This record gives sequence, structure tokens and C-alpha cells, in this order.
Amino acid sequence: MRCFDAVRAFPGNVGLYYRALGGEEVETHNPDLPLVAASVIKIPIMVTALRDIAAGQLDGDEIVTIKQADK
Repeated sequence: MRCFDAVRAFPGNVGLYYRALGGEEVETHNPDLPLVAASVIKIPIMVTALRDIAAGQLDGDEIVTIKQADK
């Protein structure tokens, strides 16, 4: 896989997990390397929100204020 070639050549610390949707084969690079997730958590949250909007379960125009206590 070309993406794994690029990851392996990268000089920094990188971890990667790959599994094709519906597939069984898994490929990893540095699977046990502790890394800070940082903003990557926003990706699955956004995917879920967009799916809910498409399914009519969430209003994409609704403004939601997140309180400090909710963080």
C-alpha cells in the first residue's frame, strides 16, 4: 500500500491502522506507539454528525452552545 510506504519513510513518530470496510485484513504501522490524538477526535464526531444530518436525525442549521461544564 502506497500510504504505508509514505508513513514508513516519514522521519517522525507515526502510527497507522488500516482495515478496508467490510474486509478482514488489517495492516498497521507502530500499533503500540503511544501518540497524542489531539484534534483527530473531531473526524469521527463530524462523520457521525453528517450522517445524522443526512438521515434527518439532526438539524444542520441548529446552533448549539457548548458550556464550559460540558467540556
